[in-house]
Amino acid sequence: MRAAAAGVAFIVRRIWRVSPLRVLSSVTVTLLLAFVPALQVYALAQLVERLDGDAGFADVAPPLLLVVAVIGLGGPVRSVATTLRTEAEHGVAAALTGDVMHRAAHTSPSDLARPETTAELQKQQEIATEASRSLFGGLVSGAEGVISTAAIVVAVATFSRLAGLLTVLALIPALVAGRLLARVWSRYWDAAGPPFGRVRYLGNLLVRQRSAVELATLGAGPSVADDAAQRWDEIRALRVALSRRELRSDWLVGAVTTVFVLGALAALLTDTGYSPVAVAGITGITAGAAAVGMAGVHLGRLLSTGPQAAQLRDFLASATPAADTGRAAPTQIDHLRVSGLTHTYPGRDSPAVTGVSVEARRGEVIALVGANGAGKTTALRGLLGLLEVDRGTVTLDGVAPTDVGTSAWLQRFGTLVQEFERYEFSIRRNLLLGAEGRTVADEELWSALELAGLAAFVRGLPDGLDAMLGEQWGGTALSGGQWQRLSLARVAVRNAPVWVLDEATAAVDAESEEAILGRLVADRARRITILVSHRAWTLRDVDRIYVLDDGVVLEQGRFEDLLARGGHFARLFRHQLGEHGLEGS
Repeated sequence: MRAAAAGVAFIVRRIWRVSPLRVLSSVTVTLLLAFVPALQVYALAQLVERLDGDAGFADVAPPLLLVVAVIGLGGPVRSVATTLRTEAEHGVAAALTGDVMHRAAHTSPSDLARPETTAELQKQQEIATEASRSLFGGLVSGAEGVISTAAIVVAVATFSRLAGLLTVLALIPALVAGRLLARVWSRYWDAAGPPFGRVRYLGNLLVRQRSAVELATLGAGPSVADDAAQRWDEIRALRVALSRRELRSDWLVGAVTTVFVLGALAALLTDTGYSPVAVAGITGITAGAAAVGMAGVHLGRLLSTGPQAAQLRDFLASATPAADTGRAAPTQIDHLRVSGLTHTYPGRDSPAVTGVSVEARRGEVIALVGANGAGKTTALRGLLGLLEVDRGTVTLDGVAPTDVGTSAWLQRFGTLVQEFERYEFSIRRNLLLGAEGRTVADEELWSALELAGLAAFVRGLPDGLDAMLGEQWGGTALSGGQWQRLSLARVAVRNAPVWVLDEATAAVDAESEEAILGRLVADRARRITILVSHRAWTLRDVDRIYVLDDGVVLEQGRFEDLLARGGHFARLFRHQLGEHGLEGS
């Protein structure tokens, strides 16, 4: 009960902040409607009393006109109330969805890397849209039902107090059923969260231009659609099971309520001596039964969905900003040191990396190489503070991630991951994504594009830096290599003292790759650069190469030294070295 009340209070406060005028208008009109049934009972009683055989039209006109007005105007007024309430519900649904998005945006990268975090975000997004729409409407309609019931009970009690009491008691079964259904709704959201997330992902694949075209080319679109339909079937099955529980509950509540209504009718007829005025009382009891049913259903929904809204409130309040020191991130790092890094993923028996140690100084370019699954990505994630490592330390000029907090730590890095995202914004906004809150001159943007080998292309666009990207928004289409160059330029605009480039030029042609790497090496004096590459010839000018296999650093040294040893590095790249005529050089 307490959780339901907390959830309802949260939705009411949030909807009031979004649309106070609509809320006030909706509540006012709805509460006025709550007195209509009681007013109808009163008018009907007056009309019956005056129909004594001697009355003329003037005698019965006032109550008759009141009955007509209540019946005739009730529908239009209720439509106004419903419209106002629906507008307010849509407003709070949009606001809460935005709150969930901002909660996701302020979640630390290390938390977002956990599958349970993204599953919870997807679950709360669904709750934000469904619970918010039902709770406010349920509260207003439930309040209308309660007030309407109270007013009718007062009117019926003028004929029979026992009948009024039994009418009130008819509300209890629905409240009890709603309380019991709260647990069922909680289990539903826990079970429906993952399928909802999967459906959203599959739907995005089918409608996003890049993935949709690829799936159509592969002829795989129908199978993905079938997968999405299967997930919807899972959600439907869960919802059907829930609906059947609610249906059984409604039938049981209806049966018990019917007993109370029959008792109220019997008490009314007995107490009125079966006189004509009992007609008004019977009308009141039947209206009261309807009001009780409406109040019971909506209050039951509040009890069942309110706890989910309370969960949403707690989820939104649980954002824990990184405990940053408040100090600005340094613009220069002289020494990076990784010592004895060991990490085991949940569910794995053996570590993904064991005792990895890496070192670099400002002006150096180092590389991590190894076959797929060697531990390169895990080592990088540990370096960036995106993993809770089992053992080992990572420091920049003697400062560890825990000394400054996640946000300040990540400000020290400019990162280009292999699976980079293609942001279909303008070129300018793309470049500035890594420099939020900092004023960046156009000259700096052009310099970054020059480094990435994309400046000439952008200058050729009619809108230059303000050109929109992405054909689905009417913008310019880019090749995979151009998207990767843009991502590299974004790293340059960020201008962090440590660059982490995971296959930064994998989608670029060989000639362009050589030119880009040449510019990176020439400009390396201001930063520490960490490369991950599967192309042997790109490692020739690297100061130090760390060779990983099975999560362990097997070798380290310069390109020529590692080749001369004839060890794991030479074996790993033997085929490529022969192709490029580098073997034995």
